[in-house]
Amino acid sequence: FWAQIRLHKKKELTAEIVFTNPQTSALAKENLAHLERLFSIANFRLKECSIRAGNLVGEERKDLLKQSGNLDLSI
Repeated sequence: FWAQIRLHKKKELTAEIVFTNPQTSALAKENLAHLERLFSIANFRLKECSIRAGNLVGEERKDLLKQSGNLDLSI
């Protein structure tokens, strides 16, 4: 499981979520409306949400960690 949530404007978010298990990914996609409601209750708008099955390995993972400021974890 890996997730990245970004704040783009005040109270406006985008999310990218990757599950290693395809069944979990499918379940998350089925419950996307619930996730949007939870953010809405907290006065946030989930502008975009990408949910997929897969693995983040090697350079792709390092680049994503560096982008988020987790330099220690990107080694």
